[in-house]
Amino acid sequence: MENNYIKQTIGAIFSDLADALETGRLGSTLKVAVTVLGSEHGADEIIRGALLAAKQNPELEICLIGPANNSGLTTYEAPDEASQHQLMEELLDNGVIAACVTMHYNF
Repeated sequence: MENNYIKQTIGAIFSDLADALETGRLGSTLKVAVTVLGSEHGADEIIRGALLAAKQNPELEICLIGPANNSGLTTYEAPDEASQHQLMEELLDNGVIAACVTMHYNF
């Protein structure tokens, strides 16, 4: 049993190293969501900021919570502020996302 565990661990290490050579990143990415609705800046500007964050931080997987869009980022659809905050809480509670950036939310 212990020998099998050692083989699996070594296999996982080599797999991580191969991924690092292919992507230039070592380790997993951190998934961070951004809520789109509810900012005085407007949805388009929030999406633009999320795209910029994704480009400048390859160690983060930036995704959106809000209405459908053509940003190319993974989007968890929610039609209004209340439903996007409810979905945000569910995604955090279930470990789908590690963190979220949102505006006008009472914690």
